[in-house]
Amino acid sequence: MKSYSAYFARSNNLEQARHLFGSADTVTGTPWLICALNKDASPPDDEVLWGRVSLTEAYSRQLGEVIFVFGDTSIDAFVYEHAWDGELVRKLVWFPMLDDAYTPGWLSVAGEPEGWEAGLFRADKLAWLLERERERYVEEGKARAFAEREAEIQGVWRERQIEAGKTYPSCDGTAARLVEEGFGIKRAVW
Repeated sequence: MKSYSAYFARSNNLEQARHLFGSADTVTGTPWLICALNKDASPPDDEVLWGRVSLTEAYSRQLGEVIFVFGDTSIDAFVYEHAWDGELVRKLVWFPMLDDAYTPGWLSVAGEPEGWEAGLFRADKLAWLLERERERYVEEGKARAFAEREAEIQGVWRERQIEAGKTYPSCDGTAARLVEEGFGIKRAVW
């Protein structure tokens, strides 16, 4: 499966979730319901990707806590929304649309960082990014300016702060699984 999308609702009202989403099942051993699972899903509309429309707020008014994830490993795309009682708590969108060259990066960032995001800020990812940036600065004849860039990137890692328009920390479609694991949603089938 190269892509999938799903909603997760922390609710004990399976029938209401089925009515709202068309399909819903329990996730064994958790308080979560998995709703509208779509294997080989297409990405959400541009309005969602750019943060102008929410996929979860309306559902969360009726079900409480609702999460949406979309992951696509063929284009390295990731969409995440988390809402509670009708309020958006966090939204992150990594998609190859930052510019006309389809540069991947953070299109939309809203809310406060959540614990599962620590997986995006691993030390090996920082080392890889710094090495890549160092090489780029040398190639562009700006080696002396690299120290400032390095300090900027290390500050982002220290604060674990994702910013719209940035290309780091890098992300891909597997982040959808990181979200599920972060919320204790362990499904037998991906």
